[in-house]
Amino acid sequence: MAFRLDHIVIGVHDLEPAMTSYRALDFKVLEGGQHSTGTTHNALIVFEDGTYLELLAPTGKNVSSEVKKSDFLSFVHKQEGLSGFALTANNLETVAESLNSQGIKTSPVEEGVRTRPDGARLQWRLLRLEDQPSVFFIEDVTDRDLRLSNDQTAYNHENFVRGIEGLEVLVYGLQDNLEFFNALFGTMPQVQGNRAVYQLENAHITLITAENDAQRGLLGERDFVPYNVTLKTQDDNRQRDFPLNQTHGVRFNQSLQADLEAGS
Repeated sequence: MAFRLDHIVIGVHDLEPAMTSYRALDFKVLEGGQHSTGTTHNALIVFEDGTYLELLAPTGKNVSSEVKKSDFLSFVHKQEGLSGFALTANNLETVAESLNSQGIKTSPVEEGVRTRPDGARLQWRLLRLEDQPSVFFIEDVTDRDLRLSNDQTAYNHENFVRGIEGLEVLVYGLQDNLEFFNALFGTMPQVQGNRAVYQLENAHITLITAENDAQRGLLGERDFVPYNVTLKTQDDNRQRDFPLNQTHGVRFNQSLQADLEAGS
């Protein structure tokens, strides 16, 4: 069962300042809208390879601990930065059955709804893992283009970033986590020292072992967390820095790509 990297979630305290920060980094940022729970709203940075970055922030509405967990608010209330990533799936029930058979417990499939500023209503379905909020699976109900943008100019960023090449994920111990991720991704990695690289259809996910107190602090009580994003760029001479104070705690690398294949 092959998966694609769908998008990466960046938790922020306040959406408008985060949008301003990323626009100052020459990203084109689209206002996403409010989720049906009323507890979160988002903005999107969409790329021509079909992936995107989601800026996710609380609306300020008081909610139960269960909703906080499902909407990543438990993370956002503590800190800003990379809070999760999504994998594209075509049949969540089949994915759940496969994962459950390998000992990975999943939560019931959830229905997701968001209304865009232009009034368009998006629908999708989510499959989460029990006690593992850093990764989830997503299946579109409405057309996926509605979740990104029908405006082709939205994909043209002045910093020449064109997509997501990969994501590094922090773990406490590499060998202790390989069995779980082998089952999760449905493939075997290339292990290189303290790194294990999983090749998805459109990107790679690299597990790296936390080696210092700062990295272990990011993990906290989680088994794994997204740590570093590698972006595709088409102009090596125009690569720019992405300071942590402007990215709201997100670490970005850049990789030169001559040609990019658009996502489905």
